[in-house]
Amino acid sequence: MAQRQQQVNPNDFQDSAAWEWIAEHEGFSIADLRLKYGLERPYFSWISQLEAKREYTRKFGPLFEKQWLFPTGVPLEQSSSYATAWFKAALVTTPYSIDLCAGMGIDSYALSQREGLKQHWANELNPDLAQLLQHNLATSKVSCTPAEELFEAIEAWKQVLSISATELTIYIDPDRRARGNKAHSIEHTVPNLPSLQGKWLECAHTLVSKHSPMASLEELSQLRGCSAIYAVEFLGECKELLCVQRKDWVAAPEIHTAVILEKKEVRLFTSSSTAPAVAHTDLIHTFLIQPGPALSKSGGHKELLGGLGAKKLVTGNIYTSAQMPARNELYVRYEVIEIAKPYKIQTPVERAAIERIGFPEHPGLIRKKLKVKEGREMKIFAMKLGNQKQMILARRLD
Repeated sequence: MAQRQQQVNPNDFQDSAAWEWIAEHEGFSIADLRLKYGLERPYFSWISQLEAKREYTRKFGPLFEKQWLFPTGVPLEQSSSYATAWFKAALVTTPYSIDLCAGMGIDSYALSQREGLKQHWANELNPDLAQLLQHNLATSKVSCTPAEELFEAIEAWKQVLSISATELTIYIDPDRRARGNKAHSIEHTVPNLPSLQGKWLECAHTLVSKHSPMASLEELSQLRGCSAIYAVEFLGECKELLCVQRKDWVAAPEIHTAVILEKKEVRLFTSSSTAPAVAHTDLIHTFLIQPGPALSKSGGHKELLGGLGAKKLVTGNIYTSAQMPARNELYVRYEVIEIAKPYKIQTPVERAAIERIGFPEHPGLIRKKLKVKEGREMKIFAMKLGNQKQMILARRLD
């Protein structure tokens, strides 16, 4: 049996000396501190907080100011960010909530800070993480039990506090790596949402679940009572899909694109199931419009950009228009500078991003042949439209 890895211990933070030591060592080398103190407590726990802050200040932001305890040996890059956690919490309106797979507790923290909340319950199977949750979520109920074994305890809790099913939301972030590799299908996640959703929707008439951005929208839409699916983007990446299920929902789900901006602002677009088909073309006009990652995932680009009069190129997921569309965080606009045959661009360009769309050669090889360095303001699209190969030099407008 593998030896249990040492974990951050909340008992190492019982007085101000811990945070004073951490503040004094802000600029020190993490490697040197690890070499000096090794696994010795309390330094192991203290150094772990320095390490987390150095690597993830932007992702977890305000939590560092609240003396949140971050674990070690856990891939923090896989956790929800403070921003995406806040967005999830905004979707929950019931006075009671349960996070069945709390992990580090970032989502649970956001859920526990909601206005009108009466009580939040965070459950985490890993005992070391559950111990940290008791420190980080001091006002929440915390447990350490397999999610599928909590039904009786949830019903007892509801009875004690006189909670009706309509007053409770269950949130679940199922493990997509439980079997050693990434699972994008909800059929292969733990706990298993498809087999347990019926019981959960009896416990709480609203169920919110988090899924990989690679998950199938079609598969999610088939879940019982699926009322809404959100493709969530933050810092230029589609971070996750959120599925909202309601016990008595019978209509088709609404598909939303959400781009999280700074200061808890969100650019939201809701697709319509009755939107007209978008027009296609193989002719490139003055402007190119590229849907952002979330808009691409949701499929909302067809309605949004088609409604602006843009036409979709016959290859790839990019649009063109003779008129410059208004600025919008849901997509990126480019002004076409030159259209040329492959490797025949006449406009001098030293730095540019490169993207291939149906083009046979790899971007690295394209960059080498063009002798162009990495850049952001200019972009070269290497395209194959029908049987015609071409390269489009464009200037980014956003």
